[in-house]
Amino acid sequence: GLIVLSGLEKTEGPHEVWVLTSGALTPETEVLGAALSEIKTQIAPEHLILFADLRELVSRFAHLPERIESRKELYERFALESGVRVFFHTGAPFEETLLTALRETLAQGPQ
Repeated sequence: GLIVLSGLEKTEGPHEVWVLTSGALTPETEVLGAALSEIKTQIAPEHLILFADLRELVSRFAHLPERIESRKELYERFALESGVRVFFHTGAPFEETLLTALRETLAQGPQ
């Protein structure tokens, strides 16, 4: 299903909008791409971040790390083509990875 966001206003300020999706799902242009396009009509793309929650995928395929990396690469390509940044959450301990990944994601700047 899609989450419909309402009340968004075009912003040029430092506010960022995070769009949460399950990383277990394959990103599709017709669904997620369309939702991002709609949001980008109201929010500047440089303020939009795709948050891919990979916890379910990591849980199912912990024994196949190449499968997880493949999905991350798929989301990275999708985000690049969509003109947004992507952030991955794998469920790893907060102190070890979340802050580092967040800093890297924000440092990417606009795509």
